[in-house]
Amino acid sequence: MNIENYTSYAALSKAVAEAMIAAIKNKKDALICVATGNTPIGAYQQFVLDVQATGLDISKVRFVGLDEWLNLAPENIGTCYQFLHNYLFNPLQIPQHQYKLFNGLAKDLEAECSAMNDYLDQGGPIDLLLLGIGMNGHLGFNEPGTPWHYRSHAINLSETTQVVGQQYFNTPMELKKGITLGPADLVKSKKILLMANGRHKQNIVKRLLEEAPGIDLPASLLKTLNQVHLMTDL
Repeated sequence: MNIENYTSYAALSKAVAEAMIAAIKNKKDALICVATGNTPIGAYQQFVLDVQATGLDISKVRFVGLDEWLNLAPENIGTCYQFLHNYLFNPLQIPQHQYKLFNGLAKDLEAECSAMNDYLDQGGPIDLLLLGIGMNGHLGFNEPGTPWHYRSHAINLSETTQVVGQQYFNTPMELKKGITLGPADLVKSKKILLMANGRHKQNIVKRLLEEAPGIDLPASLLKTLNQVHLMTDL
């Protein structure tokens, strides 16, 4: 794992946006896995500005969503679907055939996971994976205790994730379950950017750097991978 320290959130966001641009310039049909949450907002905003300013051709780029809350309609403010449309897909007018997202209202979760696995088998591996690190060290909704061999799966969310997740919604929501890409596919990504910003992430980043890899700290899976860049403004 490579460690990159930045002097500000703006500098961190700019570096991530530049990595997205570079991935597309290197491969016109790059597959980019996009996370949600507060951490990548600045990067997506900068990416949109850069694409609009340069006229970069993104007509063949493919985006895949990292995860989604279950049992919530996509139009709800706070869903991953809504987030990605607000910050990426709508500003850049990206058509539906260029992205693959989990359906949080899927009746057959096994089939939903199989469809995502098939998508990655046919179009993967992921060229650029953008991740944040959760307050409990989760990656996407891969909560502590998730076996590293799992592919896409539905999961019961930890209390920490349920509490922290409320900040994304206008009203209190029941956030009991999620669906996510699994560790087995994440580690196959050609380049992985693990972002951490803000003082509230200092403790979990400290744990990541000091503790031996283990399933109790999902992000620790990335420590032994050369293609991982831990990018922080701490």
